[in-house]
Amino acid sequence: MKSIFEHSISQRLIVSLAIMILAVSTVSILSIYAFKTRDSSSQLNQDAGKFLNYLIDALKEPLWQMNQEAVKGIGDAFAKNDLIVKLIVKNHKGADILSVDKKEDLNFIERSGDIRHHNILLGHIDIRFTTKLYKEKNYQFLQYCLMILIIVLVTLMFGTGFLLRRFFKRPIADLNAIVNAYISGNYSYLSADAPFIEFEPFIAVLKEMGNKITAHIDELKIAEEKYRGIFNNSMEGIFQISLEGKLIISNPALARILKYSSSEELIFFINELSEAFYADMIKREELLSIITTQGYVKNFEFKALCKDKSLIDVSVTVQAVKDVNGNLLYYEGMLEDITEKKRI
Repeated sequence: MKSIFEHSISQRLIVSLAIMILAVSTVSILSIYAFKTRDSSSQLNQDAGKFLNYLIDALKEPLWQMNQEAVKGIGDAFAKNDLIVKLIVKNHKGADILSVDKKEDLNFIERSGDIRHHNILLGHIDIRFTTKLYKEKNYQFLQYCLMILIIVLVTLMFGTGFLLRRFFKRPIADLNAIVNAYISGNYSYLSADAPFIEFEPFIAVLKEMGNKITAHIDELKIAEEKYRGIFNNSMEGIFQISLEGKLIISNPALARILKYSSSEELIFFINELSEAFYADMIKREELLSIITTQGYVKNFEFKALCKDKSLIDVSVTVQAVKDVNGNLLYYEGMLEDITEKKRI
């Protein structure tokens, strides 16, 4: 008696395809798993470095302002990351500002770095990252690949092209649409129900990520409004000057001190801080010489010209701003009207 597979091309094709897929998939999955396991250590090291740099950037401003509460808040928020098992933030004197130690984990990598602002040491960070999560992900990846392999084999044995198109192409297309909407920032699209229950955990993760990003953006907006309020409401003039001597930005106080109606008018009329600003050009050369030599000048006094050509006594504190490579970008500082103080 001949087997049914000898007369059925479709079934022989399905069985042959299933055997081929089983062999190729097994070799491929094991090879990919081996490479993924090897690369996980490298990826963790890269992620740890990026995370450390991001945390250093986030802590520069509060440490510069000596705001320990902000440092603790930022540190605690970062410490919620499952990769972090230990986080210590110290000030420039070596005293602990924040110390978070979740648990002892024998499988970890450690990173540390100094926090500097304008080449001034503000503090130090020590972080430990667990390798457990990466190992679990690799194992889950292997399980996921094996599960897909089994599903494919079963589908080939019992399914048809119609079932493949119905249960794979459509959900994948829906998932791609959700991911594309997320990438474009359309988080409202994620409110739609998952096409299948298996996708619900993934959709939940996307929603959570979207909520965190939105919250972080809102926090940045609040911080920006706060510092802009300080900039606009300061009693002292705040400014930035280009290397060519042109006024880049100024706050309302600087315009008010120099008797201009607005910062825009001040910047428009004073394109270069020379004859239109200094009553004595020798003072300008002296100021530039000090900044060039020391990188900053503090409480430097001279007479400044106002819009109405009147003279006032001012005191400026200016520092040179450089990039990470030490290249000079611009000058920034503060100006105070000391005319009344000198009169008294």
